[in-house]
Amino acid sequence: MAKALISQQNYYTDVELDSYRVHVDEPKNVGGQNLGPKPTELLDAALASCTAITLKMYADRKQWELGDLYVEAKRIVNTKGESTFRISLSTNVELSEEQKDKLLEIADKCPVHKMLDQNEMKTSWV
Repeated sequence: MAKALISQQNYYTDVELDSYRVHVDEPKNVGGQNLGPKPTELLDAALASCTAITLKMYADRKQWELGDLYVEAKRIVNTKGESTFRISLSTNVELSEEQKDKLLEIADKCPVHKMLDQNEMKTSWV
């Protein structure tokens, strides 16, 4: 669960995630102070890191050497405001085409990817 508290300091938000704290903000050009990542950047980070962890877990089970695995999650917003994510993978070791194909399949199974695919949210007052 995540809890967010925003007070008087424009868009600076203190987010509590279990025993961790993250500070979120907006850039100065929209009235923030740029004291932390934007909320959308946290979503990008969640997708990239979840994909990396999922692939590492799979490779470990298969005893495949991944070397340094780089995952880039980029959100592309069209003129209607709809988002598409593009995930790019690279590593500094040679992988077979079969391994690459399987890792692409597994990447789509990370929990964050699945949540974004479901795309159902409900907001309510408590």
